Amino acid sequence: EAIFKTVGTRVLVYSSENVSPFEEKPILFTFTIDIFDLFLRPTIFIMLIAFLSSIFVLIIKTRKREEDESVFKKEFIPTSEIREFCSLYEEKNALVLEIRKAENETKRKKMVKKTYKNLLTKNTTKIDQIKEEIIPFKKVLIETSDTYNNIIKKLDILDAERISVNDSLNLLESRYKRGKLPSKAAYQKLSDDFFNRRKKIDRTIGYLHRNPFS
Repeated sequence: EAIFKTVGTRVLVYSSENVSPFEEKPILFTFTIDIFDLFLRPTIFIMLIAFLSSIFVLIIKTRKREEDESVFKKEFIPTSEIREFCSLYEEKNALVLEIRKAENETKRKKMVKKTYKNLLTKNTTKIDQIKEEIIPFKKVLIETSDTYNNIIKKLDILDAERISVNDSLNLLESRYKRGKLPSKAAYQKLSDDFFNRRKKIDRTIGYLHRNPFS
């Protein structure tokens, strides 16, 4: 009358009349085994386990790779590039200060103009060479971390500010000599302001050089 499944068991229900407890009644029934259905369920189960295991292994490997890369980035310090950059920058800074000293001595008549011009030409040429030599080391440091990148940017800004202050001092002196300023006191006040700005820049550059990338 009916066939149904319960708790993983298939049950066949039938009814019969005129049957007593002392009577045996044989039943003949046939069935067909579906091989595909028989193997499909465990195969799906195995594939599901394999799929979940693969995802788990992939997640573990990805996390480990990210952790390894993070540790590498934290531990990697381009010591050689830092040393070369600092050495070249120190040399360039020394040449700039030498030009400034010679310029002041020339203004005070302690150095002849020809000597000053020769020194200016020589040092300027060397400074231009250093600017080219330092580029690859700057590039490595900039790409290594944001900290190095920010320090190098700050040094570049300080260099630009120092050049701007020097140009302003020369322009101020020229205007004073041509009588374009209202008084000597005004010239002295502006001159002192520029000198103080330049000293502050020099101190900051010196500090960054004494404590490179710390």
